[in-house]
Amino acid sequence: MRTRLVALLVIGLLTTQIAATVETFRWNASDRQSKAGQRETTRRVVSTDGPYTTIVSALADARNGDVIEVRGGTYPGPLIVEKSVTLEGVNWPAIDGDEQGTVVTLAAPGIVFRGFEVRGRSKILGRAAPHSP
Repeated sequence: MRTRLVALLVIGLLTTQIAATVETFRWNASDRQSKAGQRETTRRVVSTDGPYTTIVSALADARNGDVIEVRGGTYPGPLIVEKSVTLEGVNWPAIDGDEQGTVVTLAAPGIVFRGFEVRGRSKILGRAAPHSP
């Protein structure tokens, strides 16, 4: 009788341990899956010295959610932004449309556009969603 009780106790403990291990595995697997669906935000720097020398080239490589930091200087327009990115001007870079129509078009939801001087015609057109000042 005592042997049977010890055996049942051992089986019960093993079952509990196995269940806890399986639950931990499920939790770790779902945590890995949720992290796999996320990606880190990439910061792309535009300046006269690079790594990007034009806003257009940084936008071409950017993905939704990325930050494009544009350092002081004058960059040619027109500029059409069709990705949900953050464009941050550092030291008030200028986007110059050379008097050729709309200088900046924001054509995706969630765009943040701040810290720029926009000059040379009809400034900014937001077709999709309001931009940040």
